[in-house]
Amino acid sequence: MKGICFARCACRVFAMMMLVAGLLAATPQVSLAQLSRRCDPCPTTPSTGAAQPGTGAQAGSGDTSETSPAANLFAQQDVGAAGGGASAAPTMIGDFLGSSGMVLTLANSPTRTRTVAPPGGAVPRFKMAENTSPMPMDRVYFDYGFYHNVQLNDPPSDVNAITSGFEKTFLGGMMSFEMRLPMASTLDSNVYLDGTTRTHVGEIGDLGMALKCLLIQCDTVTLSGGLAMTVPTAQDSQYFANSFDSNPQVIIKNRSVHLLPFVGGLWIPNDRWFGIGYFQLDIDSNGDPVDANNTTVGRYRDATMMYLDLTVGYWAFRGEEHRFLTGLAGVLEVHVNQSLNTASVLEFPSGNGTVGSPSSISIVDMTVGAHAEVGKYTTLTAGYCTPLTNQRQFDGEFRMLMNYRF
Repeated sequence: MKGICFARCACRVFAMMMLVAGLLAATPQVSLAQLSRRCDPCPTTPSTGAAQPGTGAQAGSGDTSETSPAANLFAQQDVGAAGGGASAAPTMIGDFLGSSGMVLTLANSPTRTRTVAPPGGAVPRFKMAENTSPMPMDRVYFDYGFYHNVQLNDPPSDVNAITSGFEKTFLGGMMSFEMRLPMASTLDSNVYLDGTTRTHVGEIGDLGMALKCLLIQCDTVTLSGGLAMTVPTAQDSQYFANSFDSNPQVIIKNRSVHLLPFVGGLWIPNDRWFGIGYFQLDIDSNGDPVDANNTTVGRYRDATMMYLDLTVGYWAFRGEEHRFLTGLAGVLEVHVNQSLNTASVLEFPSGNGTVGSPSSISIVDMTVGAHAEVGKYTTLTAGYCTPLTNQRQFDGEFRMLMNYRF
């Protein structure tokens, strides 16, 4: 029965995604020059006669008409091409699973206290540093993540997650709308505090959406901003003291809408080096209703999170002379996930338990990886993320991404 509900929900969400994509595709295109005011061109260095990769300048020609390679990258009209603006820097790889868990105590005999996942918390949550670029672009994508020893169960368990989505530009490429749906083979939404929770169960996460707008674009710098949000499409979570219980002692209903305002930057000093940065907040706007022993005790509200994400990358090569592989870049990323407050703490009637997360969250992760451009429009990415702090969501993460620009 659960599998049928899972399939129906997935079909409905997929149909909604296709409807939004169709509406955006039908939006009249307006010239970017009519809507955006770019900043004055950044200073450029005339050619000294040395051949510049990707510019076409010949050694010894003395041709000073060419500007910096970065200016050419942003000026490309064919943004899907290997040397176009949208591929001047690929998307970030990312590091995020989602929730770092909440502490649930049930005062039975014996009293059980566990760190468990809130609704949808064991499926990756939307974060702008997860497979996105500050530049609006037209693309569809597929994201696979393997998370080793996720710290939301006792003992820790592995999670296999897949995310599919699209991004569509409008207003002449000045803005874009993105939608993604995460799913995972993960912890069951029926949680048993005695450690017998089922693993490798198919679950749908919360649907993520983002509206992005170009704010500044120079020859070497692009700055964008916008608002992302997640809406509650994951299942409600039920919590049992042990596997022998037939009735859940706690039910947390998935009703929370998360608002994620962000600012992103892209820096391309030449056609080899690139940098990407994101600053984002994650605000639980309304919280999830909590029922304990058939009594509503309040709403559980996640802590407000701050995300700071930085990427430095280098193109080992780019060029049309490679018919299949048109580019190869290595990247190093650092991700800081910091709570700005603590999650709400709710006490159950008659001292039967509590739910909350009194401790702060401070997680730093490092990701290394490589992007391979295949042909003109496809980018394949592989990366590995490892925590740098004792507080962590997992012990290690392997990522594979596929982006197809159109």
